[in-house]
Amino acid sequence: MFGSKLAREVALHDDECQVMFASRLAKANGYRDLEEFCWMTSLPLSRLQTMDEETTGLLSAWSGVPAGRLQRFALTGHNVTSFGATSVRRSQLEMATLRVCRHCLCHDMLAGHGRAVTRPYVRAVWRWMVIGTCPIHGCELEAISADDIAAWIARRGDALGLSLPEIRKPYPADVYFANRVTDGGKASEFLDELPAYVAAEFCTVIGHFKNLPEDGRARNRIPDGFMNASCRQEGYLVAKEGKDAILSFLSQHVRAAIETTTEFKDIYGVARRWLRKFVEDPDYRPVVELFQHHAEQHIPMEAGDVFLTEAEERQVHTVRSAAVEYQLTPDRVKNVVEKHGFTSVGPDGGVMVARVFTRAALHEHLVLEKQLLTTPEAASLLGCTWQFLDILLQQGHLPYHSNSEDHARVFRRITRKSVESLLARFKAQRDCMSNDALVSIHMATAICHCKVPEIVALIFGGKLKKVSWSGQELLLKNLLVDPQEVLPHVTLDEAESYLDVAALEKALRTTTVTIDELLKRRFLPVEMRRHPRTRVMQRFVHPVAVEAFLARHISLSAMARENGKQIAGLKQTLDKEGIKPIFEPTGKIARFYRRSDVRRLGLA
Repeated sequence: MFGSKLAREVALHDDECQVMFASRLAKANGYRDLEEFCWMTSLPLSRLQTMDEETTGLLSAWSGVPAGRLQRFALTGHNVTSFGATSVRRSQLEMATLRVCRHCLCHDMLAGHGRAVTRPYVRAVWRWMVIGTCPIHGCELEAISADDIAAWIARRGDALGLSLPEIRKPYPADVYFANRVTDGGKASEFLDELPAYVAAEFCTVIGHFKNLPEDGRARNRIPDGFMNASCRQEGYLVAKEGKDAILSFLSQHVRAAIETTTEFKDIYGVARRWLRKFVEDPDYRPVVELFQHHAEQHIPMEAGDVFLTEAEERQVHTVRSAAVEYQLTPDRVKNVVEKHGFTSVGPDGGVMVARVFTRAALHEHLVLEKQLLTTPEAASLLGCTWQFLDILLQQGHLPYHSNSEDHARVFRRITRKSVESLLARFKAQRDCMSNDALVSIHMATAICHCKVPEIVALIFGGKLKKVSWSGQELLLKNLLVDPQEVLPHVTLDEAESYLDVAALEKALRTTTVTIDELLKRRFLPVEMRRHPRTRVMQRFVHPVAVEAFLARHISLSAMARENGKQIAGLKQTLDKEGIKPIFEPTGKIARFYRRSDVRRLGLA
């Protein structure tokens, strides 16, 4: 049965802890302390924290305060409890002792009503250990060894105002979380969506990321856990600016850590360990979604990989994963990545290819690169050697692209479409019903005494009609031709009357290197003709041109021989007379002079 209202009323403050309200009520009505008050009024002291229906009814009857107001800071649930205008973890509430701001208590003593000892009251927010300083005076909350505020004031009231701590500017985070408890104040569009205890943990994690060491390596533990006030204050300064500011900060954190981490998910290590067990908790859903989406956009994960939840699709690549998806070599992927500016600065200050890049940014470029084959890849598709492919490229039968000039090494790229088009054209032109009398290209070169490039030019130039291949699959190494069809195109030029290099050596009575130099400098007009014996294209000079050259020029050795002189002495005479050879030779190349220059000395 509820008792009657006590004689002396005490006003319950909106932000007051109900247990300490009962302490003030007891002292105001002459009880020695709270314990005596509870014993005398049949009020269960142990239930003042939870304020069940019976306890609330009794205290409401004795105090005259409505039951709803008394239950505002009552603890409910086992892990998370409602607390004022929000919810907090019970483990984060100080239960054994009291934490107070003596500046606030002194203010209450001067400004309150009734007996002085009953004026100071305990703010409920002081019990939440996430709040480390007074939201009004900025000083650290002082822990006192007492569980009865009025009894403590009665004993220590005279010394309450002595040696007060310095008043400072309140920490924004403590002000924010205190307002969340007392009136549910709104100050941040993202934090306000979260229960206060989740918001506090989130700020601590963000602050931990902000305090990344100088070596850039992410740390997997928060010193002092979620009670780390420094991390929480730092993180709040970021989080209060809203979701966009948070995402921007996290992106900076990833960029700072990604070059040194060995496991990409460890960049979010603290956040990931914190949230893994809360993936299905609706209180944490906004935070889980924020970190999940950010991780998918900044670290490499393929569809089905689990960060907090399963990734739906790959959004970030490494060089190796891109090489697998686009079927390119890692070096080719690196070239594309570097070409489009995805680079980072290495420990030595040099520029290197970024470890990761967004898939969307380079997808089209990598698809295009996939369509461009390297020469070994093109040779493999065509079924030929790289030497055969080189002939096709040089003769223009297969178009190719060169890399940009700023690359130290030149690469040739061939489009897959052009390779497929070449093979398709061959298949469409095949009109041989039988491979009888057809031989391989190399066999044809032996029969016709010609070279592979000549037959390639005939095949791809459309000069040969009988072209086929051995086996079911078209491979250029298996091409077959009719040597009798090749022969008319490689018939001998009338080269019997021309002089080749060996014949020129005899005609001019000089060395091969001298002949090469004369041909190179065009003193002898050279023509490319097929050799009558080997049927291979070689350099030839017409005898008339040789006779004309000898009529105008004479070698130093021939001049010495015809005039019975020593070569060395004759050269000194010519040099003394200022007569120069037609070109200044080097090494073992012979000297030739103009006959018109030496005739005045009687030497020609």
